[in-house]
Amino acid sequence: MFIISQLPKYYIAVLMSVVPPNLPSQGWVQMLIGFETREECKEQLASDEYGYFVSIMKHYGSMVKKIEMMDCMTRENIEELNEDLGHTILKEQETLEI
Repeated sequence: MFIISQLPKYYIAVLMSVVPPNLPSQGWVQMLIGFETREECKEQLASDEYGYFVSIMKHYGSMVKKIEMMDCMTRENIEELNEDLGHTILKEQETLEI
């Protein structure tokens, strides 16, 4: 179990335009590795932006119409922006169990 203060604060986030039906036309995707500071995150993004682009294209493939931008954000920022774009954000207690 993590204590909130131990969780990374910033993540590389990718805004993509997508083509599947029944979804908003854009959405932010959060990369898994987190960083303590925005500066650390920006340095990593600058050093391997192409690698993140390739990773998104391999994972999402034909769904991706265009990678609009990449930036470093908090998880809360990413969720808020996705809500503004029309995505439904599941809260922890709403997460489905498999």
